[in-house]
Amino acid sequence: MFFALLLASTAVPEATTRRFGDWFVACDNGRACVAGSLRSDDDDATAVFTLHQAAAATATPEVAIQLPQGTAMPVQFVADGRPLILHPRRAEDRLIFSSDDAKRLVAIMHKGDRLTLADRTGKPLATASLVGAAAVLLAIDDAQHRVGTVAALIRRGPWPTTKIPLAPPLPRIAAIRASRREGPALSHARIASLRAEAGCDRVDADAQTYPLDRQQRLLLIACDGGAYNFDSLAVTVDRAGRATDAPLDQQDADDNDDGKLVNVAYNGGILSTFVKGRGFGDCGHSRSYVWDGRRFVTIEVTRQDECGGNPDWPVLYRAVPIWRHD
Repeated sequence: MFFALLLASTAVPEATTRRFGDWFVACDNGRACVAGSLRSDDDDATAVFTLHQAAAATATPEVAIQLPQGTAMPVQFVADGRPLILHPRRAEDRLIFSSDDAKRLVAIMHKGDRLTLADRTGKPLATASLVGAAAVLLAIDDAQHRVGTVAALIRRGPWPTTKIPLAPPLPRIAAIRASRREGPALSHARIASLRAEAGCDRVDADAQTYPLDRQQRLLLIACDGGAYNFDSLAVTVDRAGRATDAPLDQQDADDNDDGKLVNVAYNGGILSTFVKGRGFGDCGHSRSYVWDGRRFVTIEVTRQDECGGNPDWPVLYRAVPIWRHD
């Protein structure tokens, strides 16, 4: 009975990302927010910011900068002529800042236009735009009800953090993780027939099968291929061998509605799909689902509408799967 009660409404709110100058900002249904800067395609010397701000009243911002590929490690940071003492650590082409450094960066984001990253001689290695940063910081403060409190990112005031409301609870979704390997499947002839009915080009590609529960199995059947997006048929099969399009609670508007999913994978009980806006992977959308015994229910949505060199896709919706084995 308790498990059944977890099957609450799972309507996913419309994904929204706002653009201010060279920056974007988005907050999910748990009031966790992400902001980042963008660059133009013809600018190879621009680094891009990403800022994550959790909803908790005492949370501090997490800041990283994605360097242009092949950029040497910067040791000097200058914001519109004002030097900053920062000591980030490097992970591949990404600079990760400590909480203290993140606070210093946030303090200058709303005052300047550009952050310059330089070597020991002062030679610029890359720049990052601050145009629009003040607006996104204010948008985060407003979304998280921080305005006027001592924990605001930009518009601070005297109110204590107790004035900041708790984040809304995330939806709890009943989820089944199969404990069996065997289960209903389809013959090679039936899989070939499904491919033919769907007009698939990849007639010789393998089909992957996964048990969902004691009654049904998921088949992912490779169908069509492109430069960086690949379609697969997603089919559920019951014990009688009946095959139907995998039932999904929601799909993105530009996904296929003919049983095909893009760049789909199934791992650890989670069905995931993502669509690249272009090969670089700096824009697109993704969605993750769990099986609840009747359909696949969304537990995460990410979307980056701006193809601006920032590889971080904002999370716009989250839910918590409550697992049981079948």
